Amino acid sequence: MNKANILKIVKKENKAVAGSPATYVILIVFLTLWEFLFFRNAFLISTTSLRDLFDWLPWLLLVFVSAVTMGSISKESEDGTMELVLTHPVKEIEFIIGKYLSSLLFVSLGLLFSIPIALTFAKFGKFDWGIFAAQLLGSIFFAATLSALGTFVSSVLKNQIGAFLVTATSGFLLILSGTDFVLETFPFWAAQIVSKISLITHFQNISKGVLDLKDITYFFGFIAIFLSLTYLQFIAKKFGSNKKAYSDVKVGVILISGIFALVVALGDRISLRVDLSQGRVFTLSGATKQVLGQLTDIVTVTVYSTQKLPPQSSQYLRETKDLLNDYKSRANGNLIIKTIDPSKDPVFAQEAETLGIPMIRFNTLEGQNYQSVTGYLGLAVTYAGKSEVIPVIQTTGDLEYQLTGIIKKLTVKDKKTVGIVINTANTQITEYSLLIKELENQFKLVYPDLTQEDVTLPVELSTLVIVGPTADYPPTVLSKLQAYVNEGKSLMLLMDGRQINVTESSVESTAVTANASALISSLGVTVNNDLAYDLELNETVRINNGPISYLLPYPYWLKAVTAKEQHQITSKIDTVYMPWTSSISINEDSATQSGYDIKKLLMTSSHGGISSGTANIGPDAQPENKNLGEQVLAVALQPKEGTTGKARIVVAGDSEFILDRSVQSGPSGIVFGLNAISWLTQEDSLGEIKIKAEPFGTMTFSNKNMPQLIKIGNLALAIGLPLIIGVIYISLRNKLKTGSYK
Repeated sequence: MNKANILKIVKKENKAVAGSPATYVILIVFLTLWEFLFFRNAFLISTTSLRDLFDWLPWLLLVFVSAVTMGSISKESEDGTMELVLTHPVKEIEFIIGKYLSSLLFVSLGLLFSIPIALTFAKFGKFDWGIFAAQLLGSIFFAATLSALGTFVSSVLKNQIGAFLVTATSGFLLILSGTDFVLETFPFWAAQIVSKISLITHFQNISKGVLDLKDITYFFGFIAIFLSLTYLQFIAKKFGSNKKAYSDVKVGVILISGIFALVVALGDRISLRVDLSQGRVFTLSGATKQVLGQLTDIVTVTVYSTQKLPPQSSQYLRETKDLLNDYKSRANGNLIIKTIDPSKDPVFAQEAETLGIPMIRFNTLEGQNYQSVTGYLGLAVTYAGKSEVIPVIQTTGDLEYQLTGIIKKLTVKDKKTVGIVINTANTQITEYSLLIKELENQFKLVYPDLTQEDVTLPVELSTLVIVGPTADYPPTVLSKLQAYVNEGKSLMLLMDGRQINVTESSVESTAVTANASALISSLGVTVNNDLAYDLELNETVRINNGPISYLLPYPYWLKAVTAKEQHQITSKIDTVYMPWTSSISINEDSATQSGYDIKKLLMTSSHGGISSGTANIGPDAQPENKNLGEQVLAVALQPKEGTTGKARIVVAGDSEFILDRSVQSGPSGIVFGLNAISWLTQEDSLGEIKIKAEPFGTMTFSNKNMPQLIKIGNLALAIGLPLIIGVIYISLRNKLKTGSYK
């Protein structure tokens, strides 16, 4: 095979493509539709993730690649130039590869228009370039596979329109076969096979940010098979089906197909992958490695799973096993992994039930009828006679966090003591259950009642968390709290400056004057009796107007950003949702005199403001668009270097950002709480594990018109650049054609 011949064919094809106006029309239509579909909703949640952009791509590539490849070989047959081309000293395989690479190169150029979108998004928020690289690479693999299919179809059919339709239909079926809608119609064993054959399954795996050997071998195998089939088609036309050359090539194609099928079948047993994400989302975090490295005795992880699982659950099982293998490699022989199918033995079924791992019910196709069947997919961690379980593995996104938390809870003996005090007027301790559950994995929790004058703070208490005090503590209790801080023990005070009262007809606020503020006022920190708002970074509320409901931005439910000077507490955090938070005033002189440095943790954006208690804070509120600037919302007080006997203190002007309902949309509130308490107790936090599953951040804009400018700018580039290049190139080419030569 002569590489020079291949390059000549690629060059010839590229000249033909570049000189055709249809080329630029196809490219512009593809790019316009692709970016339009993405930008319709891109700024509704204001995240820097491009997942939606690449979710649309497979379906659009069906048409784009089919249009590009439909004439790659069939046009030669249609024009009668095939024989002329092959009379040149060019082998059939060189001709096929040249045509294929030319089509792939053109399609790949279209995919590169996602880079300007990534550049603009990265400018306005946290962006994971590793995951974007994986998404782009997965897209190129996907396009390469469809191009191989299109090249083969083009070699079989002489009609270009027919080649377009067959390629698009075949690709559609290969994509559709991997969707839940289709897989649910197959029996379990068949669904597993179909899922592994589908293009979309492997594309989505790479797009997550992981290069897995089984996905790469799938794409290369698919490409090799269809290019081999194309070569076989040429040999059949050249020699006829009875010739030895045809038989030899046919055997080669069968061998390649067999190897490809074997690799796909054994893919689940091959564990070789590369994590491309910048935040190492799919690599064990430092906190996990530390917990595993400190194991001194055997921990047993038992996976209870049924052999016959739906495709999505099978994917979760495979990812769980991959993660557990990573754990085992870091545990220095102190981790044992077992896999049990409870459906095969009543003893195991009873064991799973006793541990709290239930049977899950799902539908499967038997014959022509749907039947409801049961199965298991959960795990138990056992250590020294104690067990903790994950009853049902519904996602693997936070599985590392759950596993590491459970292992630490079971194995760490001398846990530090943290006191939790919930004194808010409108919430109960049960509404903070998610945070408390996470803290129980790391600390011993106690709940002192500060409303009782005879309360005694435990001697071993290392950190006290006071949430939302709205009334004065008894003087004796306040004295005990002051003595506690003076002893150098840590305090976290989440104190609302105003108490919110929500009724069906109004939202009102009253000032909070609780004397807990005295614990920090002498240190130069004051939680103000106001409400902060942010006109740029905020959540939306649903407004009902009769039968019509619509969404409005609500500035008092703001998204706090981390301060420019990074702190251990906020180093992995992008934004924190803080509803009805108050601002914090800082007196650096008082802090210095008390021996403290004040570090800002959370702020509003530059579009933040402050409203008094008399302002309207209802859903239709429109705060003043003046005197805007960054407002401080949370701070940390740490002893000045060289001082001893001083407490660590964290203060925030909001007690609701760690509520269960506040952390439903994202983990950042809980992560802030975990990191803050870990910093106060001087323990390593597991929060970095929880937050690493959020590789993309919230976009912040200094100009409210910027989202529209980004949208228009990228669309203009997608239309204008190909148009300008096309006009210039075709004009120059026509000029050369009509020029006079002497």
